[in-house]
Amino acid sequence: KMVRKPRSLGLHKKIQAGVIILTLMGGATWISINLPRLFPVNPEKLLDQARDLREQKKYDEAIQKVDESVDYAADNIVKSEAFLQKGMITHEKGDRRAAIAHLTLSIRLNPDNARSYYNRGVVYQTENKLELAIADYTYSIRIDSGYVNAYRQRGLTYRSLGRNREALADLQTAIQLFQQQGKQADSDELAGIVTGK
Repeated sequence: KMVRKPRSLGLHKKIQAGVIILTLMGGATWISINLPRLFPVNPEKLLDQARDLREQKKYDEAIQKVDESVDYAADNIVKSEAFLQKGMITHEKGDRRAAIAHLTLSIRLNPDNARSYYNRGVVYQTENKLELAIADYTYSIRIDSGYVNAYRQRGLTYRSLGRNREALADLQTAIQLFQQQGKQADSDELAGIVTGK
């Protein structure tokens, strides 16, 4: 059986600086402009959109925006933030294993991202891996000594393990930080936990 080769349509393609010029047989020309190259997408804006979608619980759409932001991100700081967002989204969806993987990648891309350690600690705490949670909260606090939520969560985790002295120290620090930030309701809530009221 013979297979016939398709005839050439006389198509010539030229790619230059994001513009594709196709010259068809007979001299007709078709131009395609690669818009992402000429008008770059801002990955931070995509992450903002992903956050908004996550707040609306539109998780699949949020993940699409995060993935798109990774494609356009030029540096590891932005990629780290993207995987932080993806970790938070997958945790909210209930996929803790994926959340830990994304948050770990976020940390690898930017070891100074206190929020990635904190959020991975939250996932570990949810998984009842309390020592791992404490370790991540501790890293978060080392990076950002004013990270009030890390003090609060580490204190609550210590408390659940019966490590009351460490719990008290962290919860008192969190109370002071909340007061400094003008978050009196949060401060009062923790004070109630500390005093047992």
